[in-house]
Amino acid sequence: MEYVIQAEQLVKVYGQGPTRVEALQGVDVSVRPGELFAIMGPSGSGKSTLLHVLGLTTEPTAGCLILDGEDLYRGRPRNFQRLRREKIGFVFQSANLIPFLTASENVLLPMELAARRRAPERVGELLDYLGVADRADKLPEQLSGGEKQRVAIARALANEPKVILADEPTAALDTERGLSVMRLLRQISNEHRTAILVVTHDERMISEADRVIHLSDGRVVDTG
Repeated sequence: MEYVIQAEQLVKVYGQGPTRVEALQGVDVSVRPGELFAIMGPSGSGKSTLLHVLGLTTEPTAGCLILDGEDLYRGRPRNFQRLRREKIGFVFQSANLIPFLTASENVLLPMELAARRRAPERVGELLDYLGVADRADKLPEQLSGGEKQRVAIARALANEPKVILADEPTAALDTERGLSVMRLLRQISNEHRTAILVVTHDERMISEADRVIHLSDGRVVDTG
């Protein structure tokens, strides 16, 4: 069975002795192309730590992580910065747009860093696809919360990633706009065959998900 990302028995430990915290305790995750995968759990359950490990911003203490067929912690050293830039897109709770760049400039930036050809043309295509082409020249402060997230999703799609990791992407939105963002992520996973992992604590936001796992104290306690 084809998977874009596979994690087996992931462990992440912070600190030592009395301050030791096992943020992840043997977590398994496998996500296919075009699958919308939700990760749920209360605060402190390990959701964000798992996303950081899957996003290659935090190295696991133990376990196996395979991205697009490449076993990342076995064999030769990997260029994680390059892998993040080329294969992973990120969407954050507060959009994290650069405040002094316009919407189009925010989307263009990752393509310039990757030296992508026809980058300006693709910016226009993405903003149009996400319904915010008319906001291209606006600064983030001039955008609504929903518009900011759509621009952030466009930025995440800029380099045609294999995986998009979304950390509480609807938390700053009301229910209607949150559900709109989730439906948009569902559309992207279907049309682009992108694997999308969404961390959320809101049960209302998982109706579009293909599968859901629940974390508690760093362990998977339920799957669906």
